[in-house]
Amino acid sequence: MIVETVEECLDWADLVALGEVAKAQGRYGEVILNRMSDQSECFSRLSRVFVEGADGRPEAVAVESARIHKGRPVVKLAGISNIGDAAALVGKELRIPESELDPLPDGSIYHFDIVGATVTDRERGVIGVVEKVISTSGTDVLVVRSDDGSEQLLPLCEEICRRIDREGRRIEIDAPEGLIGLNAH
Repeated sequence: MIVETVEECLDWADLVALGEVAKAQGRYGEVILNRMSDQSECFSRLSRVFVEGADGRPEAVAVESARIHKGRPVVKLAGISNIGDAAALVGKELRIPESELDPLPDGSIYHFDIVGATVTDRERGVIGVVEKVISTSGTDVLVVRSDDGSEQLLPLCEEICRRIDREGRRIEIDAPEGLIGLNAH
């Protein structure tokens, strides 16, 4: 599976996640990804992605093919030829250097841009900090950790997220009555 170990990437953290392997697809080694941006099409132009090696260093893997199926990327990686090999990748992130990302159209974001952002509601003040973004087949979901340790799940949609300031690491929301605390864990 491994094409090369990349020396110029000092750390796995130097790369940005495009998707996480959700499950094997079919018998020939394809994997379905949970996307980590709203730019699923970018997989079709990639010649390689990086997976985290056993030593924590990025390892490059060639992309043989990529397509969108039911709104989710399906990727075939070199050296992954059966369902068992593909299943071993479940839970692993596929990453690339940030310099290789496609420029985003207005109104689009990469998930890594908002992880760590402070979420503030117009009426309730600070809700918490974005811990991660969950991709779904519909609306993506913000996982927000509050100061008291509780977890809030908030839809990442224009109707609720009124302003996203990537540089300032802030998200202003206008949550409808009852949403905050509805699914707190």
